[in-house]
Amino acid sequence: MVLGLAVLSMVGVAPGREQAPWIQILAWIVLVAFVATLLWLRRRERIAYEAALTEQAARAAVAEDRLTIARDLHDLVSGSLGAITVRAAVAQRLETDEAGLRTALTEVEATSRAATADLRSMLAVLRGQGAEPPPASFSPAGPSSLADAIEQAAAETRELGLDVRTRTEPGDANSAASALALAVVREGLANAARYAGPGAVDVSVRADDELLRVDVTDAGPAPGWVVHPGTGTGLMSLAERAAAVGARLSAGPRDGHDESAGFRLSARIPLNTEVRP
Repeated sequence: MVLGLAVLSMVGVAPGREQAPWIQILAWIVLVAFVATLLWLRRRERIAYEAALTEQAARAAVAEDRLTIARDLHDLVSGSLGAITVRAAVAQRLETDEAGLRTALTEVEATSRAATADLRSMLAVLRGQGAEPPPASFSPAGPSSLADAIEQAAAETRELGLDVRTRTEPGDANSAASALALAVVREGLANAARYAGPGAVDVSVRADDELLRVDVTDAGPAPGWVVHPGTGTGLMSLAERAAAVGARLSAGPRDGHDESAGFRLSARIPLNTEVRP
């Protein structure tokens, strides 16, 4: 309003003053044009702001989708490829007769086929040719509880030559917390197989009043064991998932100093957390 009165005063039209009709018309035209310009500028700024927000949201969604795909690929493929690598390495070290080597080759073939099937399923989902599969942790055809799922993961790791000992008391952890706990256990077992080789591994999953406490601890590299590194993204992905729900993840030497004495992967997960599969 102040700007409008200023414009009217500049062209000689103000309350209480008599001017020629054409001057008044010209003043109102100038005022209307001025106000219309202001409104147009504000609308243009708002449209630009909304477009920037939309673009930012789209970039964030794409980045989140990429992280999800990376995590899913790691979960589906990296573990299987790691199992194949470790099983072959253990067979070279420990298997001395033809029967043992045939058994190792049979296990490698079965793991390869399973990994291929998982990869095909995921590619079908990404291409929109199939429904999204249920979480691998607790699928209808798979384990029905966290204890069962951990024992299954332990059994698969024992086939690689490791001595896995489990203690599972999940308490009232919900399915989301259990899924994250299982992911930690699987990552810990995979890392133990890759970096420590055939040896002892302790898995502990225990619940208290508020937290699900997960610890996977190995005894250090077996004598003469050659490390078989993975993709290097497993712990990073777990840390992202844990941070998103307020869980705490830690990894390092079991004694705090020397990895040759053993390595521990630990997580502290809220019992009633909500975690994306």
